Amino acid sequence: MKMRGAGNRLTDDRGSAVLVALILIFAIGILTSALYSRLINRTLVIRRRHCSLIAFNLAEAGIETGLARLAADPGTLKFEDETTLGEDTFSVRCTPAGAGCVLTATGVSGRGNKQVKRAVSVNVRFESVPVTEGGTRTQRPVVDSWCELPPGKG
Repeated sequence: MKMRGAGNRLTDDRGSAVLVALILIFAIGILTSALYSRLINRTLVIRRRHCSLIAFNLAEAGIETGLARLAADPGTLKFEDETTLGEDTFSVRCTPAGAGCVLTATGVSGRGNKQVKRAVSVNVRFESVPVTEGGTRTQRPVVDSWCELPPGKG
């Protein structure tokens, strides 16, 4: 009976293919996990940007709603409204300021703890419109300045 020596074991390459295959599977698993994690993170960033854009557009819709209300009734310089559109909402608040008012609108998009809020504020002054057929002088709202408010304001 022939016994194998220690030297033969070191030069015997049986089983090395299994070892190489295990190393490759491990490396592919790590790469797949890293790519999946990056994909999930990227998806969350894109979703948040999308909600942020929707919230900003909602805030602008709130400003337009406030301007329309002021155009219909220039004497009302203090009001608050909230409108729901599906899962999203916008609110608008008008406060008197000098000879005009300040409209502040906030748009909210998303659900639960993933809500995104954006706020916009405009200074509005009133401009006289020429006398109409009935002889009454009217005022129309004109935006003097516009700014987006930082998060938490508005």
